[in-house]
Amino acid sequence: MANKTIQFSNTPQLTREYVNNWLVQAKKDKKKTPAELALLQDILTLIDVALTVLIPQDGTNTNNQQK
Repeated sequence: MANKTIQFSNTPQLTREYVNNWLVQAKKDKKKTPAELALLQDILTLIDVALTVLIPQDGTNTNNQQK
């Protein structure tokens, strides 16, 4: 599998913080179902996995750029 570069609008850490805050607020919302909370938890888990495998680039390499 070839390495590909992806670009984010924000840092993965900021995205994780945003989703985590979203989950915290959702847990306080009595209208949220267990399925909705589980979905947010799954998204947070996927972000955590991504943070362990993503390799930061300096932004100068534009080969194989995927948007």
